[in-house]
Amino acid sequence: MLLKYVKHDLLKLRKKQRYSQAQLAEEANVSRQTINRIENDKYDPSLGLAFQLADILGVTVDELFINKLPVQSIETPTSVSAMGIIEFSNLIIISQWAFAFADFYLD
Repeated sequence: MLLKYVKHDLLKLRKKQRYSQAQLAEEANVSRQTINRIENDKYDPSLGLAFQLADILGVTVDELFINKLPVQSIETPTSVSAMGIIEFSNLIIISQWAFAFADFYLD
């Protein structure tokens, strides 16, 4: 579960956009219970669902899920690849640049 250690603003952004859990779930093609479980930190969405929710709410995945770690949890990366993959001891962050690189070279 890629987003296991990352806090999110799903509830706040959903309410700001005036979506009910049911409406957001329908647009994302998941159950209302899935949205509820994500908001209550009982389910970690896949990377694909994270991108889909961010798109529906009109924000980036970074705005929805990244930069939400408590300060005491931030650590020095254990490695940074040339493709923009940043690895910590308990979390891997893949930058948008890495996805663009992969799309360009894998198509």
